[in-house]
Amino acid sequence: MSGFSLHAGVFAYSDQPDKLERLCCYIARPVVSEKRLSLTTTGNVRYELKTPYTDGTPVTTQPTSSFRRLILSVSWPL
Repeated sequence: MSGFSLHAGVFAYSDQPDKLERLCCYIARPVVSEKRLSLTTTGNVRYELKTPYTDGTPVTTQPTSSFRRLILSVSWPL
């Protein structure tokens, strides 16, 4: 899967509060950055990529397809 990395060897001991906090913040971060998400004048959803495509084209989709893909990408707790 492109753009996805998981290193399961990361851990923090209970006497490392700074490391525990960083780890919790990393785990709890949102799936997409709100700073890069916007609506176009035509009502489409636009997402500015962290690393743009080589031609500079942003990702622009219909709102319903954006939410459908977002919902499918979220891991729901069991």
